[in-house]
Amino acid sequence: DLKDSHPFTLGNFAFMHNGTLSPAAVHWLNRQVERYHQRFPNEIPKPQSQTDSERVFLYMMGRLREKCGTLDHEKISTPQLEAVFQETLQRLDWLNQRQQGNQLVLKIGPYLKNSTGLDVQDPSRYRFLYGMNFFLSDGNRILLSRSNRPIHITGIPDENGRAKAVLISSYPIQPQEDTKTFLKWWNLPNNHYCVVERNNNRKTIEYRMDSFYQKDTPDMRQWKAAMKVRSTIERVGQLFTSSEKAKG
Repeated sequence: DLKDSHPFTLGNFAFMHNGTLSPAAVHWLNRQVERYHQRFPNEIPKPQSQTDSERVFLYMMGRLREKCGTLDHEKISTPQLEAVFQETLQRLDWLNQRQQGNQLVLKIGPYLKNSTGLDVQDPSRYRFLYGMNFFLSDGNRILLSRSNRPIHITGIPDENGRAKAVLISSYPIQPQEDTKTFLKWWNLPNNHYCVVERNNNRKTIEYRMDSFYQKDTPDMRQWKAAMKVRSTIERVGQLFTSSEKAKG
């Protein structure tokens, strides 16, 4: 279905995703996107596809609208855009490691262990099934992340050796053999994100990289605590409902 095809767009923003999210993450995203649609019905649409990717994108747009008061890309600063991008990665990364995700890995663990030699009982291996290679751009800036999928970046130099364009690819590629250009690809480290932005004063393209994995900020601690409380309330509600059905 074309509705499931990338990129997903809203205004000047475009988004692509290579990877898969856990059921816990998708469940949370569905609630958040519905909340933003109800709050900003003329700006945040309902999802039109069946993909987790569109829900990530609409959540980011809703979060930007909530924090910045606008979706006009010219009025949203790079630090504001980066903050929402990083926060989204941190929250989804934490949700990907929740119980639902771990159960999925354990369920198919014997197959993975036999075919790859990995010991899936090791908690550090739980995360590799889920992928959050995100690509977000407003036409002037690019934010991309790597999580358990490869991603490479290179610059195309001008006659003075300064980057005039940027290429992003899952795997390195080279021009045809009849050209003299050899591209030097940079492998973005796992659990990191990168901001690519043009510096009009220096007439160059600049890169900035940071890690999003397990950044225990006060906001993140508060959010995780609230999520754990909500999860407990939902479980109690499910037990109560099951008990009432049994009595009936």
